[in-house]
Amino acid sequence: MSASQVFAGTEDYYARYRPDYPPALYEALTTHFELDGGGRRLDL
Repeated sequence: MSASQVFAGTEDYYARYRPDYPPALYEALTTHFELDGGGRRLDL
């Protein structure tokens, strides 16, 4: 079974139940990790 089959139909649940983080969190992470839009990052 492929990953696309395992997660088929879950996008609605993800959109509905995904935590809503405040913009300040993204700003703090951007500053702390010196993210400038260049380079690559891996989200695990």
